[in-house]
Amino acid sequence: MKANNGLEVVDFNLLICPACGGSALQVDEAQVVCSGCGKAYRKEPGKVFFTEEYFDVDNWEGKSSEFDLFKRESFVPKRPDKIGGPRIKDLRSMLKVTGVALNLGGGADSYEGFTNIDLGRYPNVHIVSSLQNIPYKDASVDLVVSNSVLEHIYDYKSVIEEIYRVLKPGGYLYLSVPNLCMRHHEYDYHRWTMPGLVELLGEFELVDHGFCRGVAYSIDTLMEALIVHKTQPGFFRESLRRIWSFVGRPFYWIDGDNSPEYAAMSQTIYAIVRKQEE
Repeated sequence: MKANNGLEVVDFNLLICPACGGSALQVDEAQVVCSGCGKAYRKEPGKVFFTEEYFDVDNWEGKSSEFDLFKRESFVPKRPDKIGGPRIKDLRSMLKVTGVALNLGGGADSYEGFTNIDLGRYPNVHIVSSLQNIPYKDASVDLVVSNSVLEHIYDYKSVIEEIYRVLKPGGYLYLSVPNLCMRHHEYDYHRWTMPGLVELLGEFELVDHGFCRGVAYSIDTLMEALIVHKTQPGFFRESLRRIWSFVGRPFYWIDGDNSPEYAAMSQTIYAIVRKQEE
């Protein structure tokens, strides 16, 4: 059964009740009710809530501003959109995935063919849920992506266990995490090296790995944050910020490579893994 009201991308036949694990769900315009335990989950246009402990957008973004290294006012540097590895929007075609694809913790992002699951009540999120209790049946998903989310979840291993559970044998996971990246949110707990990331995903078959945001991003953001940290608000700080934005731009001309050394200097890294066939 498919849902309407903007939830056509969600196949409710594949969902389970987070409270009891039951799969007998009754869906109407206002709510989703588990026939097994009676738990009711409310709906609103475009999304269904499998938890009441969620972030409103302003609440989550406000937590970001509580720990703000950049303190930008009128001038916001425009950094090149230069990344390594595949882009999320291309993963379905690249991996020849035709079934269910989930974007975990994507927030405001929206990619065609993906069901967006987040603990935040963003406009493009279809399922508001904890990533530690994904409301999908075992072995029901063909592709999971998660881009710079895991650092915000203290018990991140439980998320990996959930991803493994919901993926079909032969299903893929794309996971991007911070490496040489500054703390950027009130809730920001973890960093990974490439060996650490590969070890974390040891139950999977490694398909590909490399850097996402490379050395230029590491240098650029660190320098801007240092300028802000060591100067007072005003003309001098903003002048230095603009000068560095110009001086630092050539670093983006440096081409990345697949060496362990380049990955170790990169701001974010990724791995694509596959759940092995049984």
